[in-house]
Amino acid sequence: MPEGFHLGRRPSSPQKLVKRLWLADYLTLPPVPVSVSHAAIGEPWGMLGNDSAGDCTCAAVGHAEQVVSEYALKKPSQITTAQVLAAYSAITGYRPSDPSSDQGANMLDVLSYWQHHGVGGVKCGPYVAFDPKNKAHWKAAVYLFGFAYVGVSLPDRIVNALPSIVSWTGTTGTPNPQNGHCVAVVGFNATYANPVTWAKYISMSWSFAAKYADECYAVAVPQWAAGNPAGLNWTQLQADLAALRR
Repeated sequence: MPEGFHLGRRPSSPQKLVKRLWLADYLTLPPVPVSVSHAAIGEPWGMLGNDSAGDCTCAAVGHAEQVVSEYALKKPSQITTAQVLAAYSAITGYRPSDPSSDQGANMLDVLSYWQHHGVGGVKCGPYVAFDPKNKAHWKAAVYLFGFAYVGVSLPDRIVNALPSIVSWTGTTGTPNPQNGHCVAVVGFNATYANPVTWAKYISMSWSFAAKYADECYAVAVPQWAAGNPAGLNWTQLQADLAALRR
């Protein structure tokens, strides 16, 4: 990887993956706009540490919190690189003084930490998985929750293009688990979804998403989801999550 660019998403454990709850079980799709963009946050996205460490799983949380703050609270986000890296250290044992401790993180561990401890003083609520090949659920996640929390196994051609950050299009090349990356997807239209990666808001074709995304979550942040989003069975979701924690 070129200097200033890191990946860092590790696979979630199979034992935890089989216990996931699914968006399809809780959602009756409301009308969703043709396009949504939560890109106009009025501040730089920032690398949030992903230029010095493999903290993409936590940087994506920071980018999601920027959207929630700007669009739901109508004020600039207070999230800082130091807070994101502190969360990454707490989850993984990463120490900036020891490069060998930078081993990345898996998304389910990060989601659990975010829910129970918070990142930058903000906690998330329930989270549910959705099928990477279901375009309607991608759109519903971004529209109803403000963002989607997404893991991809990038093909080598995307990583080899760095430091140029290119649009994620086409399906040439196989998914490479060694190129595991995590992003917040904060917009979409008929042709593309729009992730934030390495401080840039980029375009990702739906065909690319279907091939290279392999772990996707809709995440409720209380500041965004004040009240019940249309069609989402929050009561049942909360009960199921409580049962899983027993």
